Amino acid sequence: MSTRQRTELISRLNALLTRSVYSPLAYFSEAEPYAVEADRPLVELLESLQAEDDRYALLLAGVLESLDEVPEVGAFPLWYRDLNYLSVPYLAKVVREQLESDVARADAILGLLTDEPPAVRAAIESLRADRVDQVRALEQPIAEALAREAETYRAEAAEAKATRDAIKAEAKAKAD
Repeated sequence: MSTRQRTELISRLNALLTRSVYSPLAYFSEAEPYAVEADRPLVELLESLQAEDDRYALLLAGVLESLDEVPEVGAFPLWYRDLNYLSVPYLAKVVREQLESDVARADAILGLLTDEPPAVRAAIESLRADRVDQVRALEQPIAEALAREAETYRAEAAEAKATRDAIKAEAKAKAD
């Protein structure tokens, strides 16, 4: 492996480490999303997935150390986004998108591996497989939560429109 390829590999491993330390699942557990009772199953699913994240950070730090590198955790990757007080379904969608991005990052790292110890490849493949499973576990609950949320918004909008129409009709009746 050339020096340039090794530098790229280490950079990508550190980026994935940063995303594991500052994972979207951990962020979700620290955020204060707008939640309704119907969100409880999705919140519980996200919390159960978050419990796995510390393992990834340790795994990636170990991979970097096995390559005689010092793990370097970068800045929080979502620092520019204000994700507090958003709905649970919306935040769950952000989490899923970040997990999908982690799968792509793992794929890129796997594509760079050539003569590294087999344990390095196994660690990245394990992380990738777990992220794929997490994405799959979230797909249906997120779709259902987003549909429920959209229906709630539609119903609230229809109620607000009906109230406005009633007020207009009453004002017109008084005017006649």
